[in-house]
Amino acid sequence: TATDANSFDIIAARGDNSLGGKNLDAVLRGWVDHMLNDRNPDLLHFIRTSAPLHVTRSLDDSIQRAKELLSSSPSATITVNGNGHQETLSITRPEFESLIAAAVDRAVALTRQTLTDAGITHPSQLSALYLTGGSSRIPLVHQRLAALGPIATLDDPKTVVAQGALIGAVVRRDYPNPRLAAPGSGASPNAHPAPG
Repeated sequence: TATDANSFDIIAARGDNSLGGKNLDAVLRGWVDHMLNDRNPDLLHFIRTSAPLHVTRSLDDSIQRAKELLSSSPSATITVNGNGHQETLSITRPEFESLIAAAVDRAVALTRQTLTDAGITHPSQLSALYLTGGSSRIPLVHQRLAALGPIATLDDPKTVVAQGALIGAVVRRDYPNPRLAAPGSGASPNAHPAPG
């Protein structure tokens, strides 16, 4: 909850380390492997067994770019190169959403549980549900979480958590006792850093 000192008090917190951008990348990588198994098993074998680091990094980058592009475009491509082979795989947003639906369902359930822990049982009790992290840009995430309350973002959702951590580190360094925090710093004896 927001405080009068321009800070926040944590009244409920839950987390799941298996929900995040890298996990969605892994789901998309599984789709790539499935497609390659049908279209070019030799390339898949090379990628899995003997591809040099720059080849696997290039594939990882292509997967991440496609995931990010699918937040604003109806389709994206993933290029797989290696051992004299190249495959360009096209994926649509509905296909991607189908792949990540289970993870999004878990994120929504976790959010609902956290709100219940905080005593919030109806969307009208929630001023805004602020989304952070690059995956918060995914339209399916917005659509599913909107059932729990109004959706909002702060600045760039990919960097807002890091910016907050930096601010918190500076405040803790300069004012290790939160009761002595600088006026206007936003620090509060009741404020706790959000779990990372």
